[in-house]
This record gives sequence, C-alpha cells and structure tokens, in this order.
Amino acid sequence: MEKEFSLARQLDERFDHAGPDRGLGLLYLDAPTLGSIGSRTKARQHLRRAVELAPDYPENRLNLVEAYVKWSERADAGRELRTLEDQLPAARAAFTGPAWASSWTDWDQRLKKVKKRAEDSSKTLESPRQK
Repeated sequence: MEKEFSLARQLDERFDHAGPDRGLGLLYLDAPTLGSIGSRTKARQHLRRAVELAPDYPENRLNLVEAYVKWSERADAGRELRTLEDQLPAARAAFTGPAWASSWTDWDQRLKKVKKRAEDSSKTLESPRQK
C-alpha cells in the first residue's frame, strides 16, 4: 500500500482531495511501530499535507484531529476541531447529494466520537478533597 500511495502522490497529489497523503497518513498512523512501517512522524507529515492540499475536505482535518487525540495532543486537537467545525457548513453545501450521504454519515459519527474523546481528555481528574 505504501508504494501505491506514494506512486499516486507522485502522479497527482491532489487526486481525490489529497487522497494519497491521506492514505499514507492513515497507513503510518494505524500500522504498528515495532516491526512494521508505523510512524507518528510520517503520519503527522502526511495528514498535515492532506489538510494543506485540500483544507475544505472534511475527512482530511477529521483524520488529523483523530490522530492528535490519539497522541494526547490536546491543544492541536482542539485547534483543528474548532477549524473543522467552522468549515462544516460550507462543506455540507459543497459535498451534497446522494453520492456524499454515506460519507456524511461516517464523518458525523466520527466527529461526535472524537469530540467526546477530546472533551474527556481535557477534563482534569478531581481529587476527593476538591469536592
């Protein structure tokens, strides 16, 4: 997969709303780091590049937010989440119709889940003495 995404990136990095960088970013994010190709550095590089190339495509920024939450990078996650939420009305107008219905179902579910995870991770644990 790495070779295929890299080749697609060389041919047209903007294909499918920065799909090659999005795919590489997710590949490096999800693969194990020991004994495999997983790499936080490479994942970050490609997920950010996907956002740079196609900032208005919701999945690019959503993937980046999910990665930041996974890495416990709350400030970055919060910043990207706010940007994503600001862009959603325009994205809903741009990516509309039956062809986009399943994508929006997926994105909305993931957004709801990542918002909850981001909120939960930002809450500080309260000691019994603080109650």
